[in-house]
Amino acid sequence: MMEGMEEELQPERRRFGCLFRGMTILLLLSMVVLILPSFQGLWSRRHGFLEQNRELRGDPVAEMARPAVVSLEALLPTGLGGSARSRGTGFNISPEGTIVTNRHLVEDALEIRIRFEGGAVFSTTEYRLLPGVDVAVVDIDGRDLPHLELARDVRLREGDTVTVIGNPLGFQKISQRGEVAGFPAGPGGPFEIGISVNPGNSGSPVLDGEGRVVGVVFASLRPGAEGAETRALAVEVRGLELE
Repeated sequence: MMEGMEEELQPERRRFGCLFRGMTILLLLSMVVLILPSFQGLWSRRHGFLEQNRELRGDPVAEMARPAVVSLEALLPTGLGGSARSRGTGFNISPEGTIVTNRHLVEDALEIRIRFEGGAVFSTTEYRLLPGVDVAVVDIDGRDLPHLELARDVRLREGDTVTVIGNPLGFQKISQRGEVAGFPAGPGGPFEIGISVNPGNSGSPVLDGEGRVVGVVFASLRPGAEGAETRALAVEVRGLELE
């Protein structure tokens, strides 16, 4: 009798098992459908610069400037005799190698490594910090290196279109374009650019329509509106002693 009942229950158990597995799969698919748009939105906000870079592929200003933009890595001392590495962007302004970058990337550095497009690498401990701004100049011993021109005579205004080239999130030579969005501290102070920047963009050159350097990115700024994207914050090169 018990054996007969057990045999009758087997089909019911199989049907229940199939139903349970089906409901589990349906639940997992529903979760994926709900989560995927949020993930895509996060990726888009975080990596939107890749789309901008694709749009600027072949752009005369970006293509002309790219060879003079470098990746920078500095070995910094930490407590108890340890060390850490900071990574960012720089750009060259002389044939012999005068690299402009940010103070916060190289201050107290034990060693600074500069890498050009094509693989040329320079190691140095020579740098100087500009007073009152987050800008540093690193000297390397090079020859006939690609370099950018400084636009010392340009006074930026809100609405001017500029191009930024940097190394965000480990990507190399990423080009972005936006407009000068304002001067939070007043004329002559740091200026905002209507593009989103990420770690690694520090030290990126800001270029005018002729490919000349008008500024140096040093930070990001988040407007007050909730959910608003960060904006690049840069200092003008006009008036800086870089050479």
